[in-house]
Amino acid sequence: RDTPPLVHRRLVRLPPTKRAMSAAPTGAVAGEEIDETTFRAQAEMSEIMVSLPRCPVYLTRQYRGFWIREFVLEGMAAVQASFEPMPTDVFLASCPKSGTTWLKALAFATLNRATHSPSDSDHPLRHHNPHDCVAFLETRPVPETMALPSPRLLATHLPYSLLPRRITECGRVVYVCREPKDAMVSFWIYNNKIAAVLHRQLGLESPSPTFEDAFELFCRGQSSSGPHWRHALEYWEESQRRPGKVLFLKYEDMLQDLIGNAMNRSWVPIFRRRGGGWGGAGDRAALQLQGTQEL
Repeated sequence: RDTPPLVHRRLVRLPPTKRAMSAAPTGAVAGEEIDETTFRAQAEMSEIMVSLPRCPVYLTRQYRGFWIREFVLEGMAAVQASFEPMPTDVFLASCPKSGTTWLKALAFATLNRATHSPSDSDHPLRHHNPHDCVAFLETRPVPETMALPSPRLLATHLPYSLLPRRITECGRVVYVCREPKDAMVSFWIYNNKIAAVLHRQLGLESPSPTFEDAFELFCRGQSSSGPHWRHALEYWEESQRRPGKVLFLKYEDMLQDLIGNAMNRSWVPIFRRRGGGWGGAGDRAALQLQGTQEL
């Protein structure tokens, strides 16, 4: 695998709701069925990957027009085979290094504002990285994801066209895009840091492209989850077709006016929970909670 130990985080556990407990798979039989289905799907994907074009720099394969990391393809296969979404699910989508961490913090604080008051000193975001609070759909075991309490908040770097139809027909999606050149530079820096961690902790040699090589790969669409522009375009087009279900955000707009963009756009219905209002001081505080953290 090309993911270092620091990537595999321990997620924060929130108390399950009654609905979530009833919706989660129960008993050994359900778990065994999911595991068996997942195993078959991942085995089939492993066979397919051998024949796919490969980019050794990022350990990606070209699958249905996108360059996806090999371990992500296996996780994607498991999700497509076994994951069952619920109408209350919210999916946070992005290309890598496009504001994912910040979006996770914003969404987690907003969706859980009734359970975790922004003023609480023990608020999860005050003590945990947002990646500890919001899992990536394609890198977490499906049974664990299925058992999360509702409403479930999940993240993904998958293109819209590679999401299971069950998700695109049922779930709500928030996508954040970033200026391509900034995303490219950020990913290059991040990839080099990961390579250094792998070498230091495990003694592994991981490819570290020069800036010029990384730039060339990005322009050819061979960045992780790329082409970057096609990734963004798919979500933008879907946001035009289904504005009540798919929200398209721009990282730069959020930096300029976070409250204005969130309070006055479709962020409101995306994160409204049954019986919960919106627009008060508590909601503004939820959005500003992570302002003291360097995200």
